[in-house]
Amino acid sequence: RIVDVEAFLNVYPFDTLSKSFAITIEEDRYASWNEGTYEIVVSDERSVSIKKVKQTILPKLTISVQRFAQLFLGYRSIEELLFHEFMEADEEVISIIESIEPKKTPILEDYF
Repeated sequence: RIVDVEAFLNVYPFDTLSKSFAITIEEDRYASWNEGTYEIVVSDERSVSIKKVKQTILPKLTISVQRFAQLFLGYRSIEELLFHEFMEADEEVISIIESIEPKKTPILEDYF
């Protein structure tokens, strides 16, 4: 569960990001402050800034907070989520997300 999407995006490793895009969180029943559109903007110096906006002209990914967590924590790929129609994405966003999504599946280790 991601409790604060904006804070999560501010610490996400966008090291290889080369193009700006936007993410719209369409539904979060338990944390309505997460709903909205976030622009992830790459400057000329390759630094990344995150800001919540009302509207955007950037290529956009529209997703629920649950699917957002699955995608950005590496549990599901963008291809899987698109195949099952769990999200909508402009064509340009697909390649951007593929370049930054985690390549390893997360595990929960239990040492009891």
